[in-house]
Amino acid sequence: MTTSITVASCVPRQEIATEDKLTWLHDALKRTACDLFLLPQEFIGGHHLQNLARDEGKPAPDLHVSRAGVEETFGAIAKEHNVALGVGACITDEADPEHGTEDYVYFERDGRMAGWHRKFALPSYDDARTKGAGRLTPGQIWKDRVTPIELPSLRLRVGTIFCWEVFSLTLVPAYTFAQVNLIAHPIKFAPRGWLKFDPNADTKAEGYEKRITGFDQEAKSQEWTDRLKMLGRHEALCPIAISCNTWNIGPKFMALTGHVDEVRGTTELIDIPSASEAQRIHTFTMSPDYYLLGTEASHSLRAFKEATGSLEGHKELYPLKMHIKMRRLESYLLSDTTRLEFLLKAQARRTKSSIHKRAAKAGLR
Repeated sequence: MTTSITVASCVPRQEIATEDKLTWLHDALKRTACDLFLLPQEFIGGHHLQNLARDEGKPAPDLHVSRAGVEETFGAIAKEHNVALGVGACITDEADPEHGTEDYVYFERDGRMAGWHRKFALPSYDDARTKGAGRLTPGQIWKDRVTPIELPSLRLRVGTIFCWEVFSLTLVPAYTFAQVNLIAHPIKFAPRGWLKFDPNADTKAEGYEKRITGFDQEAKSQEWTDRLKMLGRHEALCPIAISCNTWNIGPKFMALTGHVDEVRGTTELIDIPSASEAQRIHTFTMSPDYYLLGTEASHSLRAFKEATGSLEGHKELYPLKMHIKMRRLESYLLSDTTRLEFLLKAQARRTKSSIHKRAAKAGLR
């Protein structure tokens, strides 16, 4: 099989000041051998970070940060450690300085910013339309959102599923048609939990903003993890890497990291108590060509070996034969290729038979 890469996902130690977050990241990269390191959603910025600063009597960090600042800071880190990065940040909207956007930004190993995806499913405490204290506007351009981010040095085409967008009905299929071979799944905080708000707040008062005031959870719920496994097995057909914050909301709340790979059967989901010092870095190896080229060549042992370099992993694709064939046929239907083929065949049948014979003698058919 062609060269494998190592992907790292994480639950970072919860820091408040940006410089402390960056210190943790530098240290994590020094002790983690990987090609791609994926941070959680809102690693930088966000209104709950300001809540944490208030509770600990520390200066409040910026609600939103500039894109140029993210590019300069994390591009330099990627280049210094020769590692590709995925970073979640609340970024100032240049067209509307009062508001920001929830973005996940990718960097190549040489420090170049490769692109970003923007969250469209904003919770009410973030959404500017519902007076959310996060003061964010959602992603609004579908095509931009479902276009994979290219990381050529790793042979990766990456899609992003933010947090509870895991329950989206269309994102993963769209990424699958776009031939992604990795999905990043950055989460804000423990996926079995939910936010609490002030029930007595005067929502019509001047200056009111909806803010997080606490947390609750359904500790035994498996909905999120069941959904991830289903997506990995029946839709994505590639690994899903999971990173999450703790937000210091308490050890009974479980942050989630690990990865899903239901194709190769290596899924590992890890619950981490959301305590103040909790942290975890998870790594897994994958062959990008296996998920990008191997699945499409799985109909033939020879074609598969030419695409991936070996026959390793071919038998795992056999149960997915119908998945792969349907994905191909459906993509032909959506792109109008099916109709075009029949139009061309019909055109050929209307051509004079004598022309077909002359073309055959001339070696043109």
